[in-house]
Amino acid sequence: MNIRRLGSSPQIPIIVILTLIYWCGANSIAPFMSLFVKDINLTILQTSFFLGGVAITRIIIQPIIGLFIGKINENHAMTMALLLLALSSLSYALFKNFYVLLGFRLVEGIAMGSFMIASRILINNFSYNEISVINNYSSGMKNLGTFMGPALAGLLIESMGIKSIFFVSCFIFVIGFYLATKIQPLNSKQIDGTEDLSDTQKIPKRVPYLFFIMLLHSIEFIGLGLWLAGWPVYANSELNWSSGKIGFSFSIMAISGGAIVYLIGNKFKAFSKLKIIIGLTLLAIPPILVIHAKNNELLIWVGLSLGGIGATIYFANFHTYISTLLRKKEVPIFYGLIGTFTFAGQAIGLALTPILWANFSYGIPIIVDYILLILDSCLYLLFFYVPYLYKQVVN
Repeated sequence: MNIRRLGSSPQIPIIVILTLIYWCGANSIAPFMSLFVKDINLTILQTSFFLGGVAITRIIIQPIIGLFIGKINENHAMTMALLLLALSSLSYALFKNFYVLLGFRLVEGIAMGSFMIASRILINNFSYNEISVINNYSSGMKNLGTFMGPALAGLLIESMGIKSIFFVSCFIFVIGFYLATKIQPLNSKQIDGTEDLSDTQKIPKRVPYLFFIMLLHSIEFIGLGLWLAGWPVYANSELNWSSGKIGFSFSIMAISGGAIVYLIGNKFKAFSKLKIIIGLTLLAIPPILVIHAKNNELLIWVGLSLGGIGATIYFANFHTYISTLLRKKEVPIFYGLIGTFTFAGQAIGLALTPILWANFSYGIPIIVDYILLILDSCLYLLFFYVPYLYKQVVN
């Protein structure tokens, strides 16, 4: 990666590196939270609340965060977010009381929402004319962080126990906190004040359009919640995979997605709508293979790799497409509202998983994830390419 090409502002390389740090820290613990709650013997109800705690918090507070961050320096919000993430990670290692852990889980949700909104504001303000390239580099760093985090965590769990990963994630977030203090505040001279609405000018009513996009995006997050909570336990209980192997399964998805960043960013910049649909379709491959090809481990690894490619394609192009619809002053509130939609979806997925375990089997959340991803890709296809439906939504 040529870091000097990352936008016209020197802030962009710092933000991209912080993306790596954030996802490395977050994904050193997120894939193993279902194993953590199993280790500390929470009830089904407590497990649902704990696993869904981050998402529930972001449902309620993220629009408020969006409004608040829009009125202050984004670097302050990012710095505070990383500090709170470090504190919440440390709490998981030190405390055993459910209510204390749940409290810090809610703090973690506030911090994650703040980081994501602040980073989106900074990227959109400093690199508007190069947003497609920057989004793909940012996705590359996300994939690299998601590769490093679970791989490291899986090895630590096998040698030092489940709580060791929280000390590591705390240290990672502290490094991020220090680096975030180096970001210079935005000022009016740094922000291009033009209001190029691009595709927005072709949309008679933008609010219904954006609302429907948020709804479709949230369906993907229901599936994500089911996968994050369901896959580690399914792999451990049904496939007899070790913690290290489960960690590497998340890593292989990340690194395979990162491998195509240059391709989708530099050679195929157009067709964002089509790539959104392709990404979702590829994301549906891992859940169907781990259920129906569980005796063929090689095929499972191939499926996980394709899913990682799908995730990179989907998220990079979703944010690039959204950037063509938003005025810059709308970025904070939009990403605040989309947090409510998407993490409502993730909360549903996370909270539903232990209920499905108790009433059916460890494989049912994985199957539901597959169904939702296929449904979502079909809905995007209809919305983008069926003129009648499009006109009904935006007129």
